[in-house]
Amino acid sequence: MLSAEAVEDLSRRADLPEERRRLPAQRVWFVGAVVVWDLVLGPLLALAARGLQPLHRLRVRGVRALNVVRVPALLSALLLLVWAPLVLRRSEGVYEAKSALQIEPTWAAGRA
Repeated sequence: MLSAEAVEDLSRRADLPEERRRLPAQRVWFVGAVVVWDLVLGPLLALAARGLQPLHRLRVRGVRALNVVRVPALLSALLLLVWAPLVLRRSEGVYEAKSALQIEPTWAAGRA
């Protein structure tokens, strides 16, 4: 059961016109992500899995060699997807405005 404060917070959020404007954009992104996954990334992943089939029978320390390749590759791809705007310096102003943090690493800031 929701508390009265939570219900009030939800009602305040629902009344914000900015969130109403963002909702169609979020739907477009969601539909676009589904389409890109179904038409591009899913088939590419299937082709990559087919190409790695010879590794399926090999074992490295009791673990299938395919998983030794697949898991780090997927984790690296996920990290790149999440951090690509910062890595490529595409969102410097937005990141600094939203987080009040600088993009420059703290160890580099101390050297200057």
